[in-house]
Amino acid sequence: IEEARLNAAGKTSRKVDTSDHGILTSTANRKSLSELLPDLCSSGKWQDAYKDQSLLAKGGFATVYIATHKGTSEFVAMKTVSKAHMKDPQMWRTLENESKVLYTLNKSRVPHVVELLQVYETPKQVVMLLEYMGGGNLHQYLKKKGFSLPEEQAQGFMYQVTTALHHCH
Repeated sequence: IEEARLNAAGKTSRKVDTSDHGILTSTANRKSLSELLPDLCSSGKWQDAYKDQSLLAKGGFATVYIATHKGTSEFVAMKTVSKAHMKDPQMWRTLENESKVLYTLNKSRVPHVVELLQVYETPKQVVMLLEYMGGGNLHQYLKKKGFSLPEEQAQGFMYQVTTALHHCH
């Protein structure tokens, strides 16, 4: 939470609320994801249960692969985040918040939200295994359609988005 204030010189300064609201911000004293999400965190190695297949996407924050469960051959999206790139406490909060929000929504069985299946945390990385959505994302779909959809189809997408958002509030 950020709040603007006028200092004695009449200039605007920012006061940042650094309270953790249940999430610790320093890497030295932050909670591990296994403490935050005990039902989803696995103590073993993700490689014991999954085999990574191919790169799906890479961004500044994470890399996402398609992986296969060794026992069932089901595809999952495997989001990997290197801890070496997570020196900024805000980046940790972002990862923790994403995990907690998905966990909460999945426990409530909210429709139209990707399922967080499992989380592995090692000394070097965090691996989030998510439901694989083979059709790509909405932006890719819209781009392929020239950013133009029939009204009925647009209404269907908006219904899914607003239903998921309704459960977030």
